[in-house]
Amino acid sequence: MSKEIKAIIFDWGGTCTKGDIAKKFSKSLSVITGIPQAKIEKAFEINNKSYILGKMKGKDFWKAFANDLGISKPPEFFIEMFREAGRADPKMIKLAKSVKRSYKTTLLSDNYKELADWISAEYKLRDVFNVIIFSNKEGAKKPGKRIFKIALVRLGIQAGEAVFIDDKERNVKAAKELGIKAILFKGDEKLKCTLSEMGIRGSK
Repeated sequence: MSKEIKAIIFDWGGTCTKGDIAKKFSKSLSVITGIPQAKIEKAFEINNKSYILGKMKGKDFWKAFANDLGISKPPEFFIEMFREAGRADPKMIKLAKSVKRSYKTTLLSDNYKELADWISAEYKLRDVFNVIIFSNKEGAKKPGKRIFKIALVRLGIQAGEAVFIDDKERNVKAAKELGIKAILFKGDEKLKCTLSEMGIRGSK
């Protein structure tokens, strides 16, 4: 017998935003600098894990990133561009608020301090989600199981009582392995249909 759903867990980048944040950022920077997007993405990945886990400060990450690419710009330049790429999709914020009337809502995001702090204030995320979990604060990221377990503990629920939504297959797979009902995000309209089929209130 399936358990009653008590919580809806949302990813941020690529789910609550319009497109993948890192790819939007690298594309914009490529247009400005003329540096190939693939080269920018490669430079970004060098220290990405340390930055996203909160082990490296933003200013140090962006200085190293700029040096690798030979760009004479301060960290603030890149941070502002990254924030612009990480803007929310209003339709997803509206959906999260709607389902919050009937379920606990959670933001479970692999994120960076400068972006996490900004979106928290810009979109008043405390009004949208009951629980907010960022990788940079927890020192754990998806698809690792620990960050999912942290979410379940803070929600006070079992794995089968949660629905998780993410745009990356590896994260959806990891959630399912824990017994969480997981949905691969492929657009807000398809998501609303899937949630409605699952009987989730407030999803239409």
